[in-house]
Amino acid sequence: MTTDAAQAEGDLLPTEIENAVVDSQEPEQGATSEAEASKDDAVEELSDEETVEKKEEEKQKKRNSYQERISQLARQKNEANSKVQELQQQNAYLQSQYQQQPQDVPTQYPRLEDYDYDEGRHQQAVLEYTSQLNQQNVQQVMSQQQAAQIAQLNNTKHQIASATFVERSNDFSVDYPDFQQKVGSPNFHQSDFVAQEIVDMDNGPAVAYYLSNNPAIANAINRKGNMDALKDLTKISTALSINSRSRSANTTNAPTPSKTVSPRGKVSKSPDKMTPDEYRKYRGYSK
Repeated sequence: MTTDAAQAEGDLLPTEIENAVVDSQEPEQGATSEAEASKDDAVEELSDEETVEKKEEEKQKKRNSYQERISQLARQKNEANSKVQELQQQNAYLQSQYQQQPQDVPTQYPRLEDYDYDEGRHQQAVLEYTSQLNQQNVQQVMSQQQAAQIAQLNNTKHQIASATFVERSNDFSVDYPDFQQKVGSPNFHQSDFVAQEIVDMDNGPAVAYYLSNNPAIANAINRKGNMDALKDLTKISTALSINSRSRSANTTNAPTPSKTVSPRGKVSKSPDKMTPDEYRKYRGYSK
């Protein structure tokens, strides 16, 4: 019989991942405590459907808050990407201009004796030397400044990716409250490369949650080279996305059957079925 560790060493098939995800991503259901059973009278008056709707509304409010923050971070990341591309284009232009310039700049300042003491020729040589030297210095300084700006923007993009992962994790935790406990467990290990790739994935929290529920697969990926590890992570991410879309479609299209609600108060009798005395009481008449 194949062990989990041995199976993890092989190719990860999307179907196998999808089947495993169904089990590993089901939210844990806690047992009803006596305190929950003895809620106050106001809560007891709510029907089961109203309670479910209230919880769903609270969940949706949290999701909206997280999604708004994620959208804001996405805009910041797009702005940083656009700025990086702009600086890279400017840098490439400077480099092309520099390569087109004559590269025979004298290694030392022109001397008058080198031009047979002809002051006119010497002055022209000084001007050309100074102009070429200044142009090279300006291009070099601008290139260095742009490189520094690009490095700073890339660092900003990394910070944005980390912040986005946190917000996505919060959003994921709405449906899977044990996410932080499992992913933050000291028994769950990720290599630096794996951790960074997961942070950059759109469904990174789902991938991390899956790996935390499948330590044999997680450990096998950690031991692989970067390219092979990336292939496995991409397979897992794709399978999880397909699985998530399928479950969302089923949830959206399949109507939820109504629950039978037991009446909690007294049910009034129809007036046409009341006795004369009951009808007088119903109408508030006194004898």
